Amino acid sequence: MNVSRYLSLCAGIALIGMGTAAQAQPGDVSARYESNTLYIDGDSGNNAFRATQNGAGLITVVGLNGTTINGLPSVSFPALGIVAADIKTGAGNDTVTLVRLRPESDLKVDLGDGNDTATLNGDFAGAVIEVYGGQGDDRVNGSNLTVIGDLVIDTAEGIGTVTFNGASIGQNLTILSNDANDTVRFTNTIVQGDLFVETGLGADIVNASFLTVNRSLGIVAGDGANRVTLADSSAGEDVSVTTGVGNDVVSLTRVRSFKSLTVDADAGNDRVTASGVRVVADAVFKGGSGVDTLLGLSSIVAGIKREIVEFESFTP
Repeated sequence: MNVSRYLSLCAGIALIGMGTAAQAQPGDVSARYESNTLYIDGDSGNNAFRATQNGAGLITVVGLNGTTINGLPSVSFPALGIVAADIKTGAGNDTVTLVRLRPESDLKVDLGDGNDTATLNGDFAGAVIEVYGGQGDDRVNGSNLTVIGDLVIDTAEGIGTVTFNGASIGQNLTILSNDANDTVRFTNTIVQGDLFVETGLGADIVNASFLTVNRSLGIVAGDGANRVTLADSSAGEDVSVTTGVGNDVVSLTRVRSFKSLTVDADAGNDRVTASGVRVVADAVFKGGSGVDTLLGLSSIVAGIKREIVEFESFTP
């Protein structure tokens, strides 16, 4: 190799290395309080920050892992109260943590593209809480949430992981993810309206327990080898679990519906386990095509009709 070509190659490698390093750098986040709204906007870097509201209402936004806020380590806003919070992390692999934010109206988080993580801890919204992902693998964690209206979590494209413990929802709870091997786990939740989970295609896991839903409770896992567990939960109206094509495992333990309950396992070699299932009206279990097993037949008590179809194997 001649000298000029060698030097050119080295320069190219150096530029590639510089570009990779630049992409991995933390960024600068813009935070402002305007028209009673808290705005936080990330750039294309890997942003990490925490926004906290204390008991007196003071809001502090702190940069983490090298991220700056308005070019500074942190910024604070006076205790004037916020009507809404609008947070956009931008592109990059971002991490946002919200602690006890209390907007009188909406709390909205747009994670943008990248492998992002959002953690909500003790937050309250007078209207709705919405968290949206983009392209990339997103994680949404929540604990002790209170919302007067709806809670909506949509991880969009990529592997979605949603985990939260403790929520009081004044209207509806909706959790959505697209085609990937997604995981949804939540517990200790009260929903005054409807609860709906849809995970799309892939080998998905949905694990829900200690739920009280005043209206309908629905779980839809698309085609793939899904695992759905529902325990210690009740719905004032219908309960439905649909798993799509694949070798699925469904477990219902101490589940009560004050209307009807339907489990549709679709095609595949499926395994459904029931224990302490109580239904005021109809209980319908469909195995679909394939070799399907229903365990705990005697544990399914229906007030009007119990219909078991397309299962090849039963146990009491």
